[in-house]
Amino acid sequence: MIYDEALAQLAATWTAHCVWRHPHPDDTDYAAFKNYGQNLYATTAKNINVSAPIKSWFSEKANYDYDTLECVAGKACGHYTQVVWATSRKVGCAHHRCTPMKAADNSVKGDASIFACQYSPPGNYRGQRPYTKGAACSKCGSGAGLCKDRLCNWQCSRSGTDCLCASYCYNCAKLNNETCKCSCADGWHGADCAVECKDTHKHCNASPGWPLSWCDRSYVRAGCPAMCKVCTPDADAKADQCPPEKGPHAYDQPSSATTFINSQHATMMMLMMLTVVVTISNDAWL
Repeated sequence: MIYDEALAQLAATWTAHCVWRHPHPDDTDYAAFKNYGQNLYATTAKNINVSAPIKSWFSEKANYDYDTLECVAGKACGHYTQVVWATSRKVGCAHHRCTPMKAADNSVKGDASIFACQYSPPGNYRGQRPYTKGAACSKCGSGAGLCKDRLCNWQCSRSGTDCLCASYCYNCAKLNNETCKCSCADGWHGADCAVECKDTHKHCNASPGWPLSWCDRSYVRAGCPAMCKVCTPDADAKADQCPPEKGPHAYDQPSSATTFINSQHATMMMLMMLTVVVTISNDAWL
């Protein structure tokens, strides 16, 4: 996770609206916001301690059920899942003192300070988990387990300083220690070669269904890896026939009590980063 000034400016634009809601298609500037995630926080206090909103969002962890992907009935958890969404790489935040702040229906709610963070890429996709349980940096979205401070470092292309190879490669896959990528054996795919190479969506090779020309779409490749030739199927492939190959800096697989890759580390890193960046920039955003 890195701090992004362009996202901070976007957050500043939104908080200056002084409306207590997220952007929606009726807004004239909606196009500027629609491709980003957003978390909001408001307080009647004139000044905001930056750690307060982030701690508030993260506290929703208690309301989230990782196995069912559901919030506790009547409780919010979407702020938490966006904060820890593993594939969100950039964040930018701002706050604004509103005199007054308005509700979504344009009614006046009174004076308040609004704090917003914009995330890219966005999180909170329906039906998806915010992170994957396992060892830190073992399922990096880039396909390479190049790691810094137990976080996937997507800015790396080769092993080196701040780009430590922490990959796990399963099912007889081979690990390239320089690129830190796994080369999967037939029958398997995924960053760590732990996913069986088979189509799982009803629209794969169906009529009507998804045509091969749609294989440039990520959701089609994810649901139809065999059809899209993401991997090579093998009906005889069996799991765990070989011990995993591990990168030289691989972290141990967590116990059952440890439930996330990257999420808590990303949260605390972002918290420390925002405490510095936003506090220093207070005057520009008030």
